Amino acid sequence: MTATRPITIMIVDDHVVIRSGLRMLIEHDQRMQVVAQAGNKGEALERAASAHPDVIILDLVLGDEDGLSFLPELCQASPTSRVLVLTGVQNPDAHRRAIRRGAMGIVLKEHAADQLLKAIMKVNDGEVWIERSMMGSMIQEFNKPAMVDPNARNDSRADSAMKASDGTLATWLIVPSISVKSPAGFRRNTRSTWSIASSIGIAVAI
Repeated sequence: MTATRPITIMIVDDHVVIRSGLRMLIEHDQRMQVVAQAGNKGEALERAASAHPDVIILDLVLGDEDGLSFLPELCQASPTSRVLVLTGVQNPDAHRRAIRRGAMGIVLKEHAADQLLKAIMKVNDGEVWIERSMMGSMIQEFNKPAMVDPNARNDSRADSAMKASDGTLATWLIVPSISVKSPAGFRRNTRSTWSIASSIGIAVAI
């Protein structure tokens, strides 16, 4: 039987300790391999173009640099790569702009490690990953009148995935424990009680 090729990953974060920790976490899963690391925009663009990883994990705050500002350039440097934002920034507008500019998913740093691994797998499969705790604010953002973003990718896979034929949010959004076809479906699914699953650090509907 032919062995399955591991998912190749590049980590973009300005903290060496964070990059080392992420590499250890990711490579503990035998389905994944870190092939490149970068700490700033220049390194990220150069190494993405050289390594062409399957998935690029990008922090939005890179010291004095803004990962969001060069996200489209990163997508262009390696068009076959899928970008997964890993961030401590809890700003719905920043999350929306990241998706508009080419990111395939958002994971908050405060959440459990296994969520990052799940997100990597889903994004690598071409699915959009939005965490349940972000879903309400993301729906509100995408239901607002469209604003022209000059940095948005015209051919963004994420943008296509995030719009249904009627222009509403996602045909399918993949989040922990829930798949949503439309904002209306999301609202129906979340009328139940919310509780905090402390073991994995995310909000889940029960």
